[in-house]
Amino acid sequence: MRAFLFLSLLLIAQPQRGYTACATPAPAEACNSEVSSAASVSKQRQPLTSAAIEKAIRKSLGDAGRDAQIRVLEFDRTPVGPGTLEFPLQGAVLPQSTEPRRPFIWRGTVIGELGNDSPVWARVQVLAMRTVVRTTVRLLAGNVLDASELEAVEMESSPLLTPKDEAISDYAGMSARRSVVSLTVLNKDMVQAPPMVRRGSMVHVTAVAGLARISVDCEAHSDGRLGQSIQVTNARTGRSFFAVVSGQDRAVVKLRDSANL
Repeated sequence: MRAFLFLSLLLIAQPQRGYTACATPAPAEACNSEVSSAASVSKQRQPLTSAAIEKAIRKSLGDAGRDAQIRVLEFDRTPVGPGTLEFPLQGAVLPQSTEPRRPFIWRGTVIGELGNDSPVWARVQVLAMRTVVRTTVRLLAGNVLDASELEAVEMESSPLLTPKDEAISDYAGMSARRSVVSLTVLNKDMVQAPPMVRRGSMVHVTAVAGLARISVDCEAHSDGRLGQSIQVTNARTGRSFFAVVSGQDRAVVKLRDSANL
């Protein structure tokens, strides 16, 4: 009994030691190191700067951004950790070609050094002087653009839409995707290659049936571009089938039996 009381008094008299809390059991030196590292990373988190954003945007634009005027109007001020700032082209909300001065949102990412990427954004205005092509008349969707209906002028534009100077020859012969009014500034998303086959036109169809190759003249039931499948009717037999456009007023079809023609 006396021995038990002696041990109890001895334990109570021992001085209490301080320890650093850790998520898992570890030596005190390791715990202190983790706490110090976390504090260091926290101190390294800083807000973006407009200069860093402009530099990243100009890098994404490449040659198109050499003469661009970039204004950073607003941006994400949330502190981010160390890493590489990127504003990829696909992150930009493209401005209207008719309003190149209108600011727009451009989304980017800080590629973290420790794998902790951070999404960021900026509201910017990006302008450059470019030779652009615009219409001189109203065009309807599907119209093939004629050089006489276009003009080239130098004006402010978005380098996202007009990376380099353009010429009338870039658009003449193309087909309008949608209707546009006179003096509309064109870009490549507004036009497409014209159909190689027109609805109602005669198409020279090459039919392949086994080892046999037969050529027939058919009437097209719809417009068709290279590689598209269209319905045609054999002008001689009246039979209808589908063929793939292979060239100007030409198509090809593979059949099991030439009698299907």
